[in-house]
Amino acid sequence: MVASESLVDPPPPAAQVPTVTVRSRWSLPIFASAMVMGTTVIAVAVLWFVWPSGKKVGEIDLQKGGSVMVQTKAGDTLHFGADESVDLFGMADSDEDRGHDQLSDSTVTVTAEIPGKAPLSATCPAYSGKAMTSSTGMRKLTLTGVVLSCLIAVPQAGEWKVSASVRWAAGISVRSATLHVRLASHGR
Repeated sequence: MVASESLVDPPPPAAQVPTVTVRSRWSLPIFASAMVMGTTVIAVAVLWFVWPSGKKVGEIDLQKGGSVMVQTKAGDTLHFGADESVDLFGMADSDEDRGHDQLSDSTVTVTAEIPGKAPLSATCPAYSGKAMTSSTGMRKLTLTGVVLSCLIAVPQAGEWKVSASVRWAAGISVRSATLHVRLASHGR
């Protein structure tokens, strides 16, 4: 046999190399960025909805009563929030509904007075579904950062005496309740 006539296996065909397209290379980063952006927008919207408006300028114990003096400018708005804790007698710790219902049936009346003018007042539920935190334990329901729907638009500058009273729902046992007085200038 002649060396030039030897049988040589032909080389195997070239393997197909997968190609990476621009579309598949950027899909995951774009999707991840959209998810992060969407989550951020939702978080900001939730905080905007729940976070109380204005700067805190005083507190009133809703069980003892009292008042705070607030210095305002014309066009300011008084906003109100609360921290509330009630007993859950005869209920499981996980049954918050009755406590929420009792607070929703209770009403807060806030009044702002300045010498020489008729008092301004607003009445709203002690709970309207918005709170920063809600917890149960030891047979009590505790809500913090409750946003009340009461608002008082201040028509003139001056020092206003702000007071509050509550008509608690029948059968409610309040452990503690504090009203937060907040002052907002030009909207939020």
